Amino acid sequence: ETVQIIAGHVDTYHGGSVRVSTVEGKGRVLLAATDFEPGERILLEYPLIEALADSEALAFRELQRLKQDGQLEFAVIFYWAALCSLTAPQVAEALSPWRAVPAETQVQALELHRPACPVSPSLDGCNRTGGVAPRVSFVRLPMEWLAARRAVVVPGAMKGGTCSLRAQLQAALPHLSLPTQVCGVGMERRSKANGPRLRCESDAPVVVVGGGVMGLSTAWSLARSGMKVVLFDGGHSEKGSWGESRIARVSYKDEVLLKLARRSYELYAELGKQHAEPLMCKTGCLDVGFQRGSLDDLANTYQKLGQKYERLNHAEVQKRWPMLQLSKDYVEASVYCERGDAVCASVVLEALKEQVQKSAHYVEEPVVRIDRDRKMVTTADGKTQAYSKVVVAAGIWTNKVLQAMDLPLLPLVTSVEQQTYYNTPTGSEQLYSDRQLPVVVEHIASPEPQMKRRGGYMIPHLPHGVAAVKFGMHRQGPLLDHEDFPLVPGSAAKVSQHFSCAATRARGEVWCTRWPEHEDAHLRAETDAFRRRILPSLTEEVELTMRCPYDQHLFADEDFVVGRHPLDPDVVMVSGFAGEGFKFGPAVGEMAASLVRGARFPVPEAVWRFRLERPQL
Repeated sequence: ETVQIIAGHVDTYHGGSVRVSTVEGKGRVLLAATDFEPGERILLEYPLIEALADSEALAFRELQRLKQDGQLEFAVIFYWAALCSLTAPQVAEALSPWRAVPAETQVQALELHRPACPVSPSLDGCNRTGGVAPRVSFVRLPMEWLAARRAVVVPGAMKGGTCSLRAQLQAALPHLSLPTQVCGVGMERRSKANGPRLRCESDAPVVVVGGGVMGLSTAWSLARSGMKVVLFDGGHSEKGSWGESRIARVSYKDEVLLKLARRSYELYAELGKQHAEPLMCKTGCLDVGFQRGSLDDLANTYQKLGQKYERLNHAEVQKRWPMLQLSKDYVEASVYCERGDAVCASVVLEALKEQVQKSAHYVEEPVVRIDRDRKMVTTADGKTQAYSKVVVAAGIWTNKVLQAMDLPLLPLVTSVEQQTYYNTPTGSEQLYSDRQLPVVVEHIASPEPQMKRRGGYMIPHLPHGVAAVKFGMHRQGPLLDHEDFPLVPGSAAKVSQHFSCAATRARGEVWCTRWPEHEDAHLRAETDAFRRRILPSLTEEVELTMRCPYDQHLFADEDFVVGRHPLDPDVVMVSGFAGEGFKFGPAVGEMAASLVRGARFPVPEAVWRFRLERPQL
């Protein structure tokens, strides 16, 4: 029998038979009892705002702002319903007004009209509508509860998995303004014999696959919350989390990334209190560029979020840091923020591993098989480990792990980036140290899509580090064509076109078939030119050349991924950081842990932003 279910109020809920309940901020609503049988079919109906008038839109945006600031517990839609007194006092009264309307897609849409009602006094501050209820639409999703532990959408309706619902709805009904959360079917079922209720949750630990900064940060966050954790580190020599130094900064014109970076700083501070060696060297961050646009956007974001910063011309830059002599090719509008640091990468990894080993199980062994039906991990030496949920934070090895899970590959490609350490003039090491220079980030001039991906960076000489200054070009290395780093079938041509840049065009090829053994002359030429633009007093002598792999996604927005897998909600994916892992590592680990635990994350808008279901190139 098909049963109508009206509006869940959290990310997931259980469904079956309808009951009336009271929800804070919404009033009396229809919820669902936890009474599924295998094969039973239900309809999930989810409320959506449409056709808001200007004044109504103002109120809705205000609620969205409050939600982003963490002041609202539930989805925006339910506070909007409270403002307009859109409640369901009785089962019969709630179901009778529904009527079908022509569906533009295979998703069946319904609409409900309510009369004007007094608003809730507790939300008067948000009410700009005078209590007039807007038209509200509900989207009906047919679901089938299968004998397997996962709920799957009925064929012909929508693709399965609670995480995919919002992306599907947004594409299907673009004229609707979606709320910030999507409800889905819970993970509880009963056996065919009507025996004791079975639950997916168990005493098995959470398994984290990957021992880099993301995997360690996730395990640290989970363990701190009291969960049992087993982390598997493959011990690969080719990996992104290694080396002397990385950059931590808040210099992002993107508000969500800036908030994530701030949260990482807070967590780094907590981690640092538990480790003897400093995790960072305070330097500040100077952003330079060929055009004002990107720098102005950065300054505007700083201003909006209350982050202190300065605008400096070339003379002011050189007065503060005498060794910096900026090229005339740069605009005289550099942006400096004191919230910028050189991360001691190897020390951070040591500190995270130390904390994880105190309260979790750390296993240095590659994972070769993950049986999602049995919820069992198998390692290269034949050991097995049961799990309740699994977090895949395997960096460039992500698609190899997905193959071991019988899950589709991600649109992921591995590039090999190059960093060059230039010697300082004899006896002048301290003039180029973290006490005398900031980290420098170069914004490229081109407005093309590659703008987000390219540019140079410089990290000064650090105490006890390489006695030289580190330079690199961001996301310009050759792509690795190797069976250990598989691509989505048929995507090679698209990848080649997308990652074509000055360095690859000069090199004459985009791909390499093995890990490079020699210096990339074209990347060296790029870093030479960048060095001359900011530190011409450095020698041309190279102390050291290093290579670091980047895991890069082919999503249209080029963002990384932190989210539940749409085909298995017990799998959380963390990948695609492409050289920015140490900036966001602790915050991303906390976000992944919050998805595992079903807990709130301090930057809630990031949960939707970095989900897996996004348009690809």
